[in-house]
Amino acid sequence: MSCLFIQEKASSEMYFWSFFLIGALILGLRGDNVIKTLVQVPTDQWDLMHDVAEKSTTTLVRLIVVTRNNEKEVERLKKEFEQITDPTHHSYGNYVSYDEIHEMILPETEKNGKAIEQWAKKYPVRVAPTANKEFIVIEATADEIERMFQTKLHTYRHKMTGQRTLRATEYQLAEIIHHRIAYIEGLTRFPAISNRNEKKTFVPISTEKAKSNAPIIFRISSGFSKFLIYIQLICADGKQASNSLCSNDFKGFVIELRQDKNKKLVTREVPIADTNCQVCRKATAINAEYCTVFNLDNDSVLCRFFLNNETDIGNYEAYQITIRSIFKTKYSDKAAYPSPTEKVTTVTPNVLLSLYNVDDNKNEIRNVNSRQAIAGFQEYLNLNSFKSFARTYGKKFSLTLGKIYGRDYRNKTYDEGETSLDLQYMSAMGSRIPTDYISSPSNFDGFLIDFFVQLAILEHNKNNIVPLVYSISYAADEGEQGQTPMYPGSSPYVTSVGGTQLVRSNDTSNCARFIPEEPNVCLEEITAYTNKLTACLITSGGGFSLYNSRPTYQKKSVQSYLKLATKDKQLPPVSYFKRSNRAYPDISLIANDYIIKSNGNFDLFAGGTSASSPAAAGMISLINDRRLNQGMKPLGFLNPLLYSLAEKHPNAFFDITKGKNNCNESPKCCKYGFSAAKHFDLVTGLGSINHGVLMKLLT
Repeated sequence: MSCLFIQEKASSEMYFWSFFLIGALILGLRGDNVIKTLVQVPTDQWDLMHDVAEKSTTTLVRLIVVTRNNEKEVERLKKEFEQITDPTHHSYGNYVSYDEIHEMILPETEKNGKAIEQWAKKYPVRVAPTANKEFIVIEATADEIERMFQTKLHTYRHKMTGQRTLRATEYQLAEIIHHRIAYIEGLTRFPAISNRNEKKTFVPISTEKAKSNAPIIFRISSGFSKFLIYIQLICADGKQASNSLCSNDFKGFVIELRQDKNKKLVTREVPIADTNCQVCRKATAINAEYCTVFNLDNDSVLCRFFLNNETDIGNYEAYQITIRSIFKTKYSDKAAYPSPTEKVTTVTPNVLLSLYNVDDNKNEIRNVNSRQAIAGFQEYLNLNSFKSFARTYGKKFSLTLGKIYGRDYRNKTYDEGETSLDLQYMSAMGSRIPTDYISSPSNFDGFLIDFFVQLAILEHNKNNIVPLVYSISYAADEGEQGQTPMYPGSSPYVTSVGGTQLVRSNDTSNCARFIPEEPNVCLEEITAYTNKLTACLITSGGGFSLYNSRPTYQKKSVQSYLKLATKDKQLPPVSYFKRSNRAYPDISLIANDYIIKSNGNFDLFAGGTSASSPAAAGMISLINDRRLNQGMKPLGFLNPLLYSLAEKHPNAFFDITKGKNNCNESPKCCKYGFSAAKHFDLVTGLGSINHGVLMKLLT
């Protein structure tokens, strides 16, 4: 679940976000003016490395000490934040700056931070506090950290990813310092492993007899409005092709497509030159990656190709597909794809422009204070990919890269997919608005804490024009309780974005959604969920937070949803979620089959809320820009306004009423999930945004 993080001057999210601990239980034991803190290691996820040498004493360790806030001051901050973000309150929009928050509301935080800073400077370590001391960054060698915190650092390895990290199982601090610290990032809490790093493996989904010589179909998806087919080659004798294309016996494929509706049959022959069949050990990078995804050994042969010449095969038309291999003297048995599938429109900025009625005056001069940003975590920023996307898919837009913060973005060993997706679509939909990139350091795994440190530095520097909209396409589990809420999407202080997909509407008599790319097809937006018909590979998250109580702004919407869903028996058992807590997402956008540029000029398909969030964020930036040009204040935190608009102006959103989020890997589905419904629901929120209506209402 991705999120928009929208602010005016300073964000309260920085100060009272949920300090939950992932996989670490911390317990303080009082001694003579010293408090020992014990850490319960999440042994179900991390192994202690007994068989490797301990870390070097010169290993650099980076910690962020989070200063403890005064609870009464935080409650006051929450109250004032609620008032200035409530469109019905007389204080609406009267935001204060980052420094003013600390001076007027959180003075105790700075006092505590100064004491921590003075204590830390007694040791031979690098100490770098933020301006108002809410974060104290400490960098030192491992042996200095051990002396400083009276601890021992151990090497742990994550069971699934193999990632290694240094962590303590206990540490000691003087009581006078201990009580000034909320917690220490990088010392005790184990790194959050993002779900997007998990590699799924797939089993064959064509169901042929064991001795058949039919090819094995792994997947049929859609790209460039063409069918993209993934096949393991089987030879004429029924054995898997090994280290060759069946010793030159293989000549290609015959593909039959029978339209599900009118039974029209279309036949295509794909010659060997167009099959892109490769032995896994010798495969190109992308084919080799899919060999891993499909769990093929190095000798196997994977064929991955587009079905070309498809002018008589329409989009959003379901087809039953069968495939046979062509050999020198015969055809193979048929392999049948187990369910109907269809091609869908590839999402580009132009598609988003028409689908969401985006109001963007191309001749409008951008305000000097308009700025937006994305957060990157151990990602490579490929400027060539950004420029290539602008040339190819952004001709009607002006993609403007702003400032780049951090150093880690230059590391070419990192993947660039997430950063390319985020930058390309936020910049396109927020056309001509500078898009900054904030990169977190490679030697640190503190996830959002380091991001907040960087925001504090940006906010304090009076020479900076700080972004008004942030997009974060990363998440970590809040915890384990039936469902798995994703943070920060489950935070009440961000705008959480869900995902949708497009299908052909059955209600052609009352159709209102057309796009130029499909002028004769009435389209309908439904919940994004993994299925073979549209080849959607992602499922929209959603549900209830485990830790955050329900904010006032969404109480009415959520209560209405729960009442209707309970009546219609559309809810999981009550033990699976906390119905009184924060519900998410807040809004949605299409999340299936985006095209991006990667590795310079390579077309790649992407999806998920990692796509919908930056696209939505760019659209919000357009509204902010026009408000600034009209002498109005920027929107600030969106959620109270969104829920108010949904009640008074429901046409500001496209209501999503179909779909469920219980299927995360077709055909396997969970027993329970949340369903889309009229108005607000737990998979698409208030719906997708009608940008043109929002622009008129808010400017």
